[in-house]
Amino acid sequence: MNNYLRTAVVLAALALPAAVSAQEVTLYSGKNFKGHSVTLHKDAGNFERLGFNDQVSSLRVRQGKWELCTDKDFGGRCRVFEPGDYSALGGENNAFSSARPVHAKGGGRHPRIVLFERGNHSGRSVELDAKVENLERVGFNDRVESIDVERGTWRLCSDSNGRGECREFGPGRHHLPPGLRSKVSSAYPR
Repeated sequence: MNNYLRTAVVLAALALPAAVSAQEVTLYSGKNFKGHSVTLHKDAGNFERLGFNDQVSSLRVRQGKWELCTDKDFGGRCRVFEPGDYSALGGENNAFSSARPVHAKGGGRHPRIVLFERGNHSGRSVELDAKVENLERVGFNDRVESIDVERGTWRLCSDSNGRGECREFGPGRHHLPPGLRSKVSSAYPR
């Protein structure tokens, strides 16, 4: 084997562990990253096997995007989490039963936001995956107090058609600032 090929093989072997561990999420049984924890690097189709079924109360996505589902084998209602800290899961507390990394060719590419009518990510909610120029059309005008940006960056405005006071929010859970709390009338993915 010539030196060039030998060097290429060695470099490829060194890069392999990094590629294998390119996905990582840590699940916690308590809010605020407390309690028992389990770290995943690959699909987990049934949390019962991990002793963690319906126990996830907070999570940290360190690398990649992760899809968590309420039923085993990625069934039920699913939600994609981008890299970041999720100290509480609101209405989804203790609801998840399976998880898998989202690969670039798979799902999770479209922007998505959940709007909540209460400040603690609870109460009535509406999920959006495209722009809404007037939230009155979905029965949610001037009701939003907290949000969960699951994918993408979203611009929320106090008036319809992207007017008034506007602010952008990236992935994660957010409480709206006073200037937008219970005043949001339009939402746009960026």
